[in-house]
Amino acid sequence: MKFIFLFLLMANVGLAGYFLLSPDQVAVANPEGEQIEAPTVLLVDEVKEAQVQPKIIEQVEQKPLCTRLGPFIKRSASNIVVKQLELLDVDAGVEIEDTKISSAFQVVIPPLGSRTEARSLFEDLKSKSIDSFVIRDGALENGISLGMYTRIESAEARKKDMDVKGYASEIVPVLKDAKQYWLHISPADAEKITQDQWAKILKANATIKKQENECKTLALLDDIQ
Repeated sequence: MKFIFLFLLMANVGLAGYFLLSPDQVAVANPEGEQIEAPTVLLVDEVKEAQVQPKIIEQVEQKPLCTRLGPFIKRSASNIVVKQLELLDVDAGVEIEDTKISSAFQVVIPPLGSRTEARSLFEDLKSKSIDSFVIRDGALENGISLGMYTRIESAEARKKDMDVKGYASEIVPVLKDAKQYWLHISPADAEKITQDQWAKILKANATIKKQENECKTLALLDDIQ
């Protein structure tokens, strides 16, 4: 009996030593007899640290803005402002744009449903000694032209007269190809111009406006043939 007790005591001591001296990962037998590694246990702080990823903030470079002045319909008008700016030690680059401008104003009765209707209205106008003609093609086909005017005031007077006589009409601008000029001034040069000086330039050129746009590499006005 004594020997059995000593044998069991030594076996328990040996088993306890095995578990105490074993590595962190202990092989565990699954039901099919294969050995698998027990999962590694992470502390809460370790999990939080693994989940926190640094945010990369992309910085967008701010492009400088230049002052854009225009549009000038005539090159001579833009030349005058360029000379004024030169007196302030300011250089201005020029941007030329293709555009369309009104060369005349046509007073019309809008297109009718057919050529027959247009002819009938034309005969009615003719009987009242009202000058007109049938528009035979284009966007206003089968409309009635009541006259072409170079000044908007004249076109408006003709329209008013036709409205009084009971013929609803409208004014259609006649466009033609043209060029317009924009002056570009760098941020450094724009700082040389005071608010009062800007006001005088804009007042002397009522049709132009002052804008802020991305800077462009442009020729000086004198360099353009």
